[in-house]
Formats: sequence, structure tokens, C-alpha cells
Amino acid sequence: MFLKFNSTAQVVVTFNVSWTSQVNLTDRGYNMTSSRDVYVAPLTPAREYTFTITTILQADNYYQAKQSQRSFYVATRRPFDYVCYSNSQCDERLECVNGKCGCQNNSFYNTATQTCRNSLSHAQTCSPSVPRMCQAHLTCRLDRFSSYKCLCSTITHFYLGSCLSDINVIAYDSKDSVVAPTFMYLKINNSAQVTVTYYVSWISVPYGSNRGYNSTKSRDIYVAPLIPATEYNLTITSTLSSDYYYSEKSIYNTFIKATKSPYGYLCTMTILCEKGLDCVNGFCGCLIDFYYNEPSKSCQKSKNTLRL
Repeated sequence: MFLKFNSTAQVVVTFNVSWTSQVNLTDRGYNMTSSRDVYVAPLTPAREYTFTITTILQADNYYQAKQSQRSFYVATRRPFDYVCYSNSQCDERLECVNGKCGCQNNSFYNTATQTCRNSLSHAQTCSPSVPRMCQAHLTCRLDRFSSYKCLCSTITHFYLGSCLSDINVIAYDSKDSVVAPTFMYLKINNSAQVTVTYYVSWISVPYGSNRGYNSTKSRDIYVAPLIPATEYNLTITSTLSSDYYYSEKSIYNTFIKATKSPYGYLCTMTILCEKGLDCVNGFCGCLIDFYYNEPSKSCQKSKNTLRL
């Protein structure tokens, strides 16, 4: 603590300063100086002290020594992480935040300088033991080269200064996907704003006799060859490539989808049949007054009755 005396004395004055803790009488000290700036140390944080200042005018050839004395109370400031009720109780470089001396949001406590600094931005070096060292949307974690950096969390990815949820890159099957007896044309539905590579694998259910694999950066994925009227277990892996800070990341989505039944296959409802066919008498075929045209694989208008 530095005490600065406010005095209008124009003669040399000696200041005798003593201090004693109000809770521990052994915590005390003494200093004497002719300066009006008095260094008082060591002191205990968050503790009240009684200070006694004796002002002494030295004797000379005509006058005896003269002195005056006064006492007052001063509490030392509270350092980082001490309980507080107001800013005035904390070290002047700190504030009382949520009942403790610390730093405001978007800043962190620098132990080396014992001051608050602005939280660090993306890719800056950090220490995971320091709270709020990184900006609010970032976390201090190891990058792909095992150095601690302010990065997006493991369930988000970096894009144009923001951390976007990985949910955005999950590949969902769109209602616009095309399903035929021997192929599927999957249209990926997601809100990815970054470049994603999609890896698609499929296997027939339940025996796994037909399987395949494809990869593309397009959201339109061709899956073939497939077996008609067969359920497939499809897994679409959305992969974000590695960069200078992040390792490669993959997000999986698995679903079951069945190929359509062509003309003449058993069915229980029209939705199971190939586009353009109806489920008629338990088979995929054409309605009355239509016949199946093999070259065009479609139902054509006819004057005859339905031919299976």
C-alpha cells in the first residue's frame, strides 16, 4: 500500500507510520520517512488495519521537538477470486463480478501481469486452466498438432469467424430422393455451409448379399446397382477435411430405405411399387383399361381390360 499524505507543511517533517491488523496483532509494521509517499508492506489481503501517523517537527536552537498524531482504519484490497460485495473492495485492476473479484465477461485474468485482458480470438495460444481465456464461442483445447489453441468445440466447426453446429452437416434423406427398383438417387438435405465429402455405403437387409460404396462432394448421391423390392441399410458419412488446426471429422447418419417393386412383383400397397404402377390384386401392375408396355416400362391406355 502507498499512503500519500496531504499536508501543506513548508518545513521538513518526519512521518512515523505504524500499522496493526485488527484481527491478528502480530500482523503489524512500522516505517519512518520524510517523504509524503509512504510505502506500507507487507500487508495481508482483505484485512482491516489500524494506521497511526505521528507527524514530528524536529527540535532546533529555539524550539523543542513537536509532534501530532492521528489514527484511521484502512482495509487492504481483495485479489483475484476473493469474495466481494462491491468494486471498491477489489484490487483496482479488478471488478466485483458475481460476488468475486475478477474480470468482466469477454476478458480473463492474466496471472503474470495480475490484470484483466480481452479474451483471445480463434487460433490464439491459450491455457486450459485459465477461465474465459478464449472468446465465449471458443474453447481452449488441443489442435491437430497437440498445441493448446482457442478453437471451436468438438461438436462444432469453424466457418467465417463463427462456430457452427455439426448438426448442420448431417446428411438427411430428402423427400425429393428418387427410388427405383434397381437404384436410388438420394438428395441430401442439410444446411452445411462448408465443403463436405459424403461417403455412402449400403447393404441389403437381412442377409447382406448386396452391398456397395460411393463418395461425392455433391448433395445428389447415386446408389446402384440394387435389388428390387429389397430393404437396404444406408450409412452416409459427412466428412470435414482437416486443416491447420482441426483434424478430419466425420459425422454419421444411418437409415433404412427399400427399393421399389417392378411390374409383376407382389405388393400390399401402391407405395411399394415402381413409379407409374399400382398395387392391383396383390401385384404391381396397371389399372383397368391400361396395359403394361415393356419397352417404356409404363402403363398405357388400352381398350382392352387389364393384362398382367
